[in-house]
Amino acid sequence: MDNIFVFALLFSYFAVPPKFQHRVLFWGILGALVMRAIMIGAGTVLIAKFAWIIDVFGAFLILTGIKMIVKREEEFHPERNPVVIWFKKLMP
Repeated sequence: MDNIFVFALLFSYFAVPPKFQHRVLFWGILGALVMRAIMIGAGTVLIAKFAWIIDVFGAFLILTGIKMIVKREEEFHPERNPVVIWFKKLMP
């Protein structure tokens, strides 16, 4: 249910017309599945080739968790995000 809320929020923020929402949702889900498969495959290859990389991944997770715990609540402005600005220029 939370994913449906996120989709609705993104569709309204980017003003996706209702006639394109199904196509955007389909390609978004398909893209997410493909990217997840690529990341799982790349991670498997890296772990098989370099056993020490598990320590790097673990340290990254620990540092990310610490950052989430100590970070203060800040106001979020997606219109200032460079990725959003670039994407809006690319896909008007």
